[in-house]
Amino acid sequence: MQLFLSVLAIVSAAVLFCLLLIAVRNPQPANWKSETLQANLYVPLIMAVGLIGVMSLIKYFLNLEAYGLSSYGVLAAAGVVAAGGILIKMLNIGERLRRFAEAERQAGLSPVPPRETEKQPEPPVIDRRAA
Repeated sequence: MQLFLSVLAIVSAAVLFCLLLIAVRNPQPANWKSETLQANLYVPLIMAVGLIGVMSLIKYFLNLEAYGLSSYGVLAAAGVVAAGGILIKMLNIGERLRRFAEAERQAGLSPVPPRETEKQPEPPVIDRRAA
């Protein structure tokens, strides 16, 4: 049971992080996504859930002979990992972030303009041959 709960905590932290990333990058204004709330509430909570899951998993593996390893627990943990992976894949994070960045650029809201490839000036060539 501890294996299942620790894997569930890790996967839920990863999914919540992905959801927060998408929600924060959305150019539509919302009151709940201020930088103060992100930095002081959402991110620490997600990190705490993930770290509790990792520490619980380490504790489980260090005391494996006391807890035992059941096939149902391993199967349930694998199911949670698979479900989390499918959910993250279904979120299309990269595509959504590209669309949000394009919408910000078109609206002129982008704090950082797109990077232009500038040609760097070539250093002068010094002829070091003796005259």
